[in-house]
Amino acid sequence: MQPLPLSDEEKAIYEWQLWVPDFGEAGQQKLKGSTALISRVGGLGSVVAYELAAAGVGRLVLAHAGNIKPSDLNRQLLMTHDRLGTSRVDSARQRLLDLNPRLDIVTVPENISVDNADRLIRDVDVVVDCAPLFEERFAMNDAAVRHKKPLVECAMYD
Repeated sequence: MQPLPLSDEEKAIYEWQLWVPDFGEAGQQKLKGSTALISRVGGLGSVVAYELAAAGVGRLVLAHAGNIKPSDLNRQLLMTHDRLGTSRVDSARQRLLDLNPRLDIVTVPENISVDNADRLIRDVDVVVDCAPLFEERFAMNDAAVRHKKPLVECAMYD
């Protein structure tokens, strides 16, 4: 994580965060210089991605396979009716850039697995697990431990 300077526009956008004691401009610069991997941008992951984008995290890696289905629309906030049948990560990317055009977003149209976990986790600062399946969660956990990356568990489904 490399702190990056803030533009005048960013200082205005994040004004309330800059007032937080022991966070301030240095903390915001760290957020801007950080990369978060979000596994799945569905019901839970879409909210996480939105909040991280709004908070000023500089780079998001979004991993989620598949296309938008009608049943996604009632709970996946970054998916819209006009994008039915299109890639979930592409839809999420566009919605997040509408919120924060300064974001660097990497889309990965695949779910995390033992085959790709090391590649995806190696170069990020934090892993956010929003995956519903234990197979994905175990793969993320194992890779996060190997690469000494913090993992935030957000979902639980059996």
